[in-house]
Amino acid sequence: MKALSGGRRDGAGSLSRRTVQYDYTILSKALDGAVKMGLIAVNPCEAVARPRVEPRRLSVLDADGLHRLLTAIQENPYRLFFLMLLFGGLRRGEAQALRWCDCAVDLARIHIVGSLCRLRDGTYLFKEPKTALSRRSVDLPPFLAELPSAQAETRNRRRLTRETTGWQRPHVLWPWRGAA
Repeated sequence: MKALSGGRRDGAGSLSRRTVQYDYTILSKALDGAVKMGLIAVNPCEAVARPRVEPRRLSVLDADGLHRLLTAIQENPYRLFFLMLLFGGLRRGEAQALRWCDCAVDLARIHIVGSLCRLRDGTYLFKEPKTALSRRSVDLPPFLAELPSAQAETRNRRRLTRETTGWQRPHVLWPWRGAA
């Protein structure tokens, strides 16, 4: 199929098999309607095999890989972000959108109420979850539950030395600029 090797409008590569499958399904349904209305005799999509989507094989870190990753992020300023992804089961956009008001640090729980989406112009947009199940509470492992409050304390100390306003950044893990 040509779309799989170079079907993007911008010419920057191919379409995914899943996209081609969606396009095929929509076109086939539209042409089925045309057959029922008597506009065409046969649906031409019936002569073409529906593209198959190959299941993706997930790569999972083994114990050694996890140890190497944890060692590598030990001094990283985004350490808490990576730990939330690894041990909290958060998606990247959910972790980026996490605000202090979504954290119940005393209960070792965070509430996922949205995600951040990066727009083409480089700004970020806070989005509501796509499904009701995406809005959820996540219990944190004990070692991870203490980190957000420690990070808040460190940030506030740093901030107060620069300014005396006492302002606290609303997002826990990610510095972003955009429409809220």
